[in-house]
Amino acid sequence: MNALVMGVRRQRLTFDQVLEFVEALAALPILIAAPNPMADWTSLLTLAIQTQLTIYDAAYLQLAIQHRVPLATLDKELKMAARTAGVVLIDLA
Repeated sequence: MNALVMGVRRQRLTFDQVLEFVEALAALPILIAAPNPMADWTSLLTLAIQTQLTIYDAAYLQLAIQHRVPLATLDKELKMAARTAGVVLIDLA
């Protein structure tokens, strides 16, 4: 959602485009994983430090690894870390 807000602020997206995207997103069968606080935070911090990713990007990578799902990103560093971790990337180009 932050990326969408930033897209509107930078005038790359309209608010109507964001609403349309959010509706499409809501229709997907998305699973929200319940965290295991200490174990998840420790592994998340370790992953962020090892990959030199932001904590946000490391969280995306950690979820993709844990749930064995593909990852969609345009971020160069996150793509490299995902490839190294054996995570399948969704081609957005």
